[in-house]
Amino acid sequence: MKLLQKINRNYIGYSMLVILLVGGGLTLILKTITQNEIDEQLVSELKSVEQRIRRNPEKACFDPMVNITRLSIPSVSVPIFSDTMLSEPPENDAEGFRMVTACDTVGGVGYKIRISTSMIPTSEFLGLLLMTVLGAMILLVTGLIILNRRLARETWKPFRQYLDQLQSFSFDNHTQIQLAPSEIEEFSELRLVIERFTEKALKDFTNLKEFTENASHEIQTPLAIIQARLDALIGSGTMDEEQGNQVEIIQQAIRRLTRLNQALIMLTRIENRQFSDSQPIDLGQLTRLQIEQTADLFKARGLNLITDLPQGVVINSNPYLLEIIIGNLLSNCIKHASPDSDIKILLNQQSISFTNAGETVNKDPETFFDRFVKGSKSSGSLGLGLTLVKKICIVAGWNVNYQFADGIHRVTVSFNGIPKES
Repeated sequence: MKLLQKINRNYIGYSMLVILLVGGGLTLILKTITQNEIDEQLVSELKSVEQRIRRNPEKACFDPMVNITRLSIPSVSVPIFSDTMLSEPPENDAEGFRMVTACDTVGGVGYKIRISTSMIPTSEFLGLLLMTVLGAMILLVTGLIILNRRLARETWKPFRQYLDQLQSFSFDNHTQIQLAPSEIEEFSELRLVIERFTEKALKDFTNLKEFTENASHEIQTPLAIIQARLDALIGSGTMDEEQGNQVEIIQQAIRRLTRLNQALIMLTRIENRQFSDSQPIDLGQLTRLQIEQTADLFKARGLNLITDLPQGVVINSNPYLLEIIIGNLLSNCIKHASPDSDIKILLNQQSISFTNAGETVNKDPETFFDRFVKGSKSSGSLGLGLTLVKKICIVAGWNVNYQFADGIHRVTVSFNGIPKES
């Protein structure tokens, strides 16, 4: 829900409550006032009737709404008011009337006097007045809401512009964001904060990018020198068997350190979104190429490969990052699959999945996407392969899911965000 919609809903709700309360209160007040006026008129008419009865009870002439009845026992009472329904000719439809009843004694004779007056003119007047007032209030509230929407649209225009510029802001073009000034103090403060933070973020991104590039070069260079010296030492033939074994251990550590350095730098570059170039890629063709490059590894472990890689599944992505995903998931299956077992690679328009039989997992499979988490402590992997896959999927807006059940491991990359069962 948008902010303006929420404000208008609260405003309309409050206005309707006020209209109902005012309408109800106004109706009660007007009804009380008019009823008192009618009662005063009825009392005045009652006094007039009593006077005419005293002057000449036999020849007195009265209105049809005046009913006089002689009492067998003379009595005197105060006026009693009531509401009743009576039929009035010629329609003879029941209508609302206000009635006053009183008893009086004239010349020793008791009389019961009833005087009625129709409430229809009063009800019509009250209804017309109430509808006029409520109509004016509704018109006023409607006008205020329309005016408020127009004013709010103009008032919040700078905020909308700031939001659009922030959404289009990218580190790739290395351009600092410039926002238009606003006459509203709060928006001016917001503009200064946004410009200051984006400027700092751009500087931090540039520094981090330079660091990763420099780190890659500065670390790789000494490692290459060490490796070259070790190769020269091995080629000199001056070492005995024990020394050769020690050198081999050092070489393994150097190779591991080199791979670790490359993986961490790759993670940083992915997180900084430094791979922005995308192009349509036939995922089935790319996967088949990766399989061909690892065919010897399948044979070495006696693995049976089952694939369903239809043509025409095209993904818009950076080709290098997509190769990392396919290569790491394929390598993960080969390393951790049980010997002489099946590996399944299934592709459709929504997802690609890699399935293999392997060791039982005693922890949440999703933790394998964390850094340096390995399925087996004896594994020679760095524990970063699935982390790279996860980071690439996050950047691309995809979803990757790890499932384990009944000794079967399955990793699914869904291009629509939700992994689907194959």
